Amino acid sequence: MIKKNPFISLINTLISIACTSMRSLLLGLAVPSAAVAVPITYISDEVGFNNITSRIQVDTQDDNWRNGAINFGATNFTQNLITAGTTESISATAYSLMTAASGISVNVSLRNLTDAELALPHSTGTAATGNSRLDSSSTLQSSAPRPASLYNTNAQPRFWNEGSGSSSSRNAILFTFSEPVVAFGAWFGDLETRTDENGTPAILRLLDAEGKRIGDDIIIPTSTLDQSNCGSNFRGCGNSTTRWIGFLDPEAEVKQMLVIVGDDDFGDFGYREHLSFIGATLAEKFANLILVKRITAINGIELTEYVDDLNSSEDNDKYWPVPIDAQSGISTYLRGVINGGLVVPGDELEYTIYFLVNGSRGITNLSLCDLIPEYSTFMQTAFNGLAPIDSGGLPGTDLGIALALDNSTLPKQPTVYLTNADDQDRGQFFPAGTIVSATCSANNDHGAVVVDVVTSPEVLPQATAPGVPTNSYGFIRFRVKVN
Repeated sequence: MIKKNPFISLINTLISIACTSMRSLLLGLAVPSAAVAVPITYISDEVGFNNITSRIQVDTQDDNWRNGAINFGATNFTQNLITAGTTESISATAYSLMTAASGISVNVSLRNLTDAELALPHSTGTAATGNSRLDSSSTLQSSAPRPASLYNTNAQPRFWNEGSGSSSSRNAILFTFSEPVVAFGAWFGDLETRTDENGTPAILRLLDAEGKRIGDDIIIPTSTLDQSNCGSNFRGCGNSTTRWIGFLDPEAEVKQMLVIVGDDDFGDFGYREHLSFIGATLAEKFANLILVKRITAINGIELTEYVDDLNSSEDNDKYWPVPIDAQSGISTYLRGVINGGLVVPGDELEYTIYFLVNGSRGITNLSLCDLIPEYSTFMQTAFNGLAPIDSGGLPGTDLGIALALDNSTLPKQPTVYLTNADDQDRGQFFPAGTIVSATCSANNDHGAVVVDVVTSPEVLPQATAPGVPTNSYGFIRFRVKVN
């Protein structure tokens, strides 16, 4: 009689993502994915007066934004520092502000918005012909204080400023990113606003890659409760003050950020008001990889169920290929089960680890390691006789690993088979107790499968839509026999 072994009931081989780890991601670490429909905006209180205390306080205005970006998984911050120098006129329509190490660039243009243009939700107005310039004064526009970190009486960085524009429309600054980004912000000086209907509120507008507004316009609030004080030299309605304005967008959909000046004077419309900024900062999440593991066959019989893991959101990511299974609510690409029931010695189990790049950047130098479960043995000949064999594999060597990855079609079946040997293909099996080439989640007590999915200079691109591009996702597969 064959004795059942309840320990390997597949409840115990669950397939936590801890079993699968990454060796190297392009310029960053993987973090859990998140789904946020509308970007989070960060608008600090105002700080006025040009003194040491004020400048130190201004320096803290971006702290909440930075902490939010870090908590989400941002791994790199690039701050624009315009070199010291004298006042310099620059292009009002297209000024190249900065380029991050990742290659993302930020351009700035001065815009004019009429009331009619402002009423259009997707409008950024028209290019202005006003005087944009780089200024070196000790304060931002209209004596608004600099942050202490960007203040130096001898060699301080210059700031973007404008002092003219249309007298019949509102001025605005349009930041355009070379590709959608997850987080961006800057300190703005003299950004007047009034929200009591006796002046004109400043506005923040975010737009996607198609030029469509994301969510509603955000009204920039005042820092005073009594707006009857607004106007003249009062500080608390944007006049002569500095504040941080930025956004955090986990979905990486923002392609443009438009900041529109308001007016703190009673009955005025912002047609004669201007604005300035310094310290524009881009935060990048870089790469993000999500992994979903399933049992996809038992004794050669494919398991065709689709099971939603209620303890994880990674199988619910919107970028997995369509269609979606109506019953489970997950992609039909993620075939397989989490709990396969009791098994007996001699049973053969097939494991599949699905992967998806869903961050704001592609990934390179990616290796996946999966440990062979206890009470089971890696099947070294599982895919013998199948083709094609991965380039670099030794002829005649056993094939125990499969990889599905294709740049033109959705790979539902393996696209290439890998050897177990230490050769030049992308796969290798490491027997129990041997040193593994990739970082695994635990000791190699029962064997380990490692697949070098992609190696520099090749890059797995990030998904931009469900199943697009096709090489932003795929899977690795192997089989074991129950001892």
